Amino acid sequence: RLQIRKRTSDQLLNQFATNGTTFSHSSFDDLDARASFEDALDWSVDSTQISPAPCSLIIESFDFADFSVSHLSTSTSVTDVYSVPSDTVVLCVARKNMSAIWNGKRVPPTAMIFSLPGIAHRATLPAGWDSYEFTMSRGLLRQLELLPEGFFGNFRQPEHASLMTVESVASRYLTRLDEFFGRARRHELDDFFESDFLDVVIKGLREVVATRLEADDGQSLANTRRADLVAEAAGLVDCRLKSSLSIQNLCDELGVSPRVLNYAFKDNMGVSPYRYILSRKLGAIRKQLKSSDDPIVEVIARYGFETPSRFRRQYHALFGECPSTTRYGH
Repeated sequence: RLQIRKRTSDQLLNQFATNGTTFSHSSFDDLDARASFEDALDWSVDSTQISPAPCSLIIESFDFADFSVSHLSTSTSVTDVYSVPSDTVVLCVARKNMSAIWNGKRVPPTAMIFSLPGIAHRATLPAGWDSYEFTMSRGLLRQLELLPEGFFGNFRQPEHASLMTVESVASRYLTRLDEFFGRARRHELDDFFESDFLDVVIKGLREVVATRLEADDGQSLANTRRADLVAEAAGLVDCRLKSSLSIQNLCDELGVSPRVLNYAFKDNMGVSPYRYILSRKLGAIRKQLKSSDDPIVEVIARYGFETPSRFRRQYHALFGECPSTTRYGH
């Protein structure tokens, strides 16, 4: 544990640091992870099933008196059943294109996920999962005025409480958090670190939430349906990355026209359905190239790429390197 010197800049921040602040880094690579998981995240974990083992599950956190920020990343899929303390709320914001199954429902990559007390939550996180999680009391949540009064009462199923975010805003926010966690890893902490960090965390959360709520205020019913449509489409795509899923096939299953689907993806993802499917397939191939020794031509064929030269161009355009460079490092 690394003790961070306490310094706050205004009354709002003072409440967080009365008991000091620590930065902790936990890493474990086997199935006997429950104690480490509970200690690192400060909420109870009933079970943690990691497959295939071994894996690298890394949790880094800044812990304040009644508020914590954690960075969680995995190298393999992780399933855990957990609960949060009473009168506590956990907010989770993941990287774009990171889709998980939360309490039996696939959560779109751009959603902020809320874990509420009194529920046995079950989360299945894919390999490569990368997210930030914010744990705070309901009282603090109200005091910060992050969410409108009665927000959680709008959900018929509290275990599925979530809020679609504006991807560009959320991505910018996570990048800022990356910078602070990077400074902590490098031990580049100074007198102003804590107040700067809390300022970024609080203002960033407000911006992520407010941008979405402001959009919703002027959002039509059609746009709300588009967000739901994208979430359903993303789930189908993730389940069929190795199939030759065409845009028309996707539309047929969803019962919409290609034009409607295209509008929905452009509004919520900023890309066309074709670009989304392509990026998901290329991302999956990249993981395969790093983790297996199978011939490259066989790997790409599994995901429906029939022309190696075209695949190489698309791969290079997305990742800035050739598939062989990913595989062999040169």
